Amino acid sequence: MWRHLAAVLLILNFPGFASGEAAAAKPKTVDPLQSLQPMKVVVVRDARRDCAPNCADWIAAQGDIVRDTPAEFRKVFKALGNRKLPVFVNSNGGSVEAAIAIGRLIRARGLDVAVTRSDLLPCQAGVKSCPAGTPALPFKGVPNSGSAICASSCSLLLAGGVRRFAPDFTHIGVHQIVAFRTLVRVKRTFRITKRVDAGVPVIISKTLIKEKTISRKTSETPVTGKNYKPIAAFLKDMDVEQSLIQLMLGTPNTSIHWMSGDELQATNMTTDEAGGEVLLAKPAAGATVIGEINGHAVTVAIAAGLDQPAQSLKITLLPEAEGLTVVTAKALATIRLPGGADVHAVNAEQLDPSGPLAATVAAADVCRLKKHGRVSVRFDFEIDGHQAHLRSTIDFGKVAALSAILKSVCGAKA
Repeated sequence: MWRHLAAVLLILNFPGFASGEAAAAKPKTVDPLQSLQPMKVVVVRDARRDCAPNCADWIAAQGDIVRDTPAEFRKVFKALGNRKLPVFVNSNGGSVEAAIAIGRLIRARGLDVAVTRSDLLPCQAGVKSCPAGTPALPFKGVPNSGSAICASSCSLLLAGGVRRFAPDFTHIGVHQIVAFRTLVRVKRTFRITKRVDAGVPVIISKTLIKEKTISRKTSETPVTGKNYKPIAAFLKDMDVEQSLIQLMLGTPNTSIHWMSGDELQATNMTTDEAGGEVLLAKPAAGATVIGEINGHAVTVAIAAGLDQPAQSLKITLLPEAEGLTVVTAKALATIRLPGGADVHAVNAEQLDPSGPLAATVAAADVCRLKKHGRVSVRFDFEIDGHQAHLRSTIDFGKVAALSAILKSVCGAKA
């Protein structure tokens, strides 16, 4: 029996794809992620004065998505333990594979994502341990949805959110992907143990003891339909419409298509027409935040009653905004029921211009409402003399005023 070392030179082929810059007519050597500014993923405490003494936290994800970004998210999630915080993202895009991996991590944890920039507070001058102009520790900041973007592969990170927030003026953009193939030359050293059996050497163990990358060359390759299959599968799992891929295909990677509000709604890319600020608001008991108007959180209080003998459900929604006057006399709340049917809630009591909006849900839809839970509601009403349009998702299955009624109509297991 004897031992010896063997060194082996391998060439490994790693196909990949990323959302990048201009494509070339023929393959070229390039590192698609070299010029990017890697995304920073940190927990931030709200620094706005009006939030004290119970200021909320969020996960700020800002910068370009690179190969190591999923690991950055895992590190933050591990530090948070069981805490569930919303993710505020502001990014030009980057690696598609990494964005999909992050989206799946976010969905597995059940988090919401908002296209919202995090303006971090800088260190104060004169603090030796904290250079002036760099973010102060622990991180504190102000949410800023008005200046945020989510471009290219960032849209896939956004898709991972259970709820996906963005104001109608937010820049969410898509375009064609760029494909790359990486050739890596690796030198591996093994410890091999052999024995001689009937005059024939036989390997009985082989252990890797050292590995060294000799070279890495990344080249752009043609994009085919195969490159979009992981994206299509991911969007299906995230309940985002495949029509998003058609928007991507329709725009060269040298340009970008900024999605309209109608496109965001039609593709289900966003579920709520609001910035991340609403996720930090603390509504009164029994109310749900549905948006923000001029810095004021808009909430809706929901009540319900059962009409006999048809057992249809009467739902009332009362939108309010602290410090502002909400007029519902000509308002409309459109509830998108499971299956795509719309039910309209209106102010039937015109004597009260700020009265609740009421709608009747047919008995056949009541149990589907309980099973589906979260539904989209669009509100069109007047606040301080101006027309307001807000789109939000509301989990009717968790509204206290509805739970007992739904249970009596549909049963505990419906």
